[in-house]
Amino acid sequence: MLCLLVTAGCQTPVGVEHLDTATAQRQLTANALTTDELSPSARNVLRRWVLSERYDDDPAGAIAALHTIATDGRGDEDEVITLAEMSYLYAEKTHQRQYFLGAAIYSFAFLFPEKGLAPPSPYDPRLRLAADLYSLGIVHTFASADGATVEFRSGDYELPFGRVQVTVNPSGFEWHNRRVVALSPVEEVAVRGLANRYRHPGIGAPLAAATEPIVAERGMQVAPGMKLPVTAVLRLDMPRRQLAQRELRATLDLYNTHDVDTTAVAGKTVPLETDETAVLAYVLASPEIWERELKAFFSGVFSEETPTELASIDAYRPGRIPAVFVHGTASSAGRWADMVNDLLDDPRIRDRYQFWFFTYDTGNPVLYSAALLREALRDAVHKLDPAGKDPALS
Repeated sequence: MLCLLVTAGCQTPVGVEHLDTATAQRQLTANALTTDELSPSARNVLRRWVLSERYDDDPAGAIAALHTIATDGRGDEDEVITLAEMSYLYAEKTHQRQYFLGAAIYSFAFLFPEKGLAPPSPYDPRLRLAADLYSLGIVHTFASADGATVEFRSGDYELPFGRVQVTVNPSGFEWHNRRVVALSPVEEVAVRGLANRYRHPGIGAPLAAATEPIVAERGMQVAPGMKLPVTAVLRLDMPRRQLAQRELRATLDLYNTHDVDTTAVAGKTVPLETDETAVLAYVLASPEIWERELKAFFSGVFSEETPTELASIDAYRPGRIPAVFVHGTASSAGRWADMVNDLLDDPRIRDRYQFWFFTYDTGNPVLYSAALLREALRDAVHKLDPAGKDPALS
């Protein structure tokens, strides 16, 4: 009996257990996006305010209680980012869009508090969590019924603690001679067929934008099936102060990241979140690109099946040298995917060159196809720079 008592006494109520590095890191970095459970830091906040049991039994009630604490002067950034995590997790489980929007707004308030409030430390791991919750919150709030696209509309949107009037800036939906007609989310997709995936962290929800010409064009132009990399940013002035109100105001801007890679938020220049690889994969997922490879080869001599002989992945940019990609026999422009994906990610190349693609029926004689290429290049230079003022174009 004495031996048993001594043995039992060796197991202390509090102690440590050595773990392998991977297991330890998984426990330390777990959060609502990686484990479907609140992070350890969020659980700490709930215990601090005696809300742990209430959250387990009544998540919506716990969110409302913590919101009151965060807005009546008792809470700070710890409560705000915990609310973002709680709201997103609850939205995932209940499919209530107001909680997705709440997660986005809480995250924004954590990332960009107004003047006079301390911003989070750059070493705080919750910065990345907040940026991801913000981005995904935007996507799920404005998702179409089937989740395949994102539909931004100005209007009055419900929140867990009130309402927010969102004003969508229309200027971001037109680009040169093209109009955005559909937006597809790129964060929650797997990319196959490309060796590397280039994703650049920042603020906002990265999307793939399908476009159509505003005015019909002939000759050299952006490839008809091309999608543009765009990023949506939802902003609020004085977000922490607005959290205490029932009626909030926000604006939503859409940025084409071919044109800009940063934006100003609360007086600071911040990078835009981008994922051009996923956008490229959306384009290349079209069966038409691959089906025409053999079809174009066997379609017959002097066939003219290609609607656009020479096309670009971006609008013409004076000062950048054209690099023209010409595919081989029974092939297509899609075969350049990995190379283009790598080149686009190198700013030393991307900022000096523009990429054009020549598509042709490879069953035609080589000299005939070469003549078509020569003619297309001559017409493109004349259309884009009729006065001959851009030496890079030559």
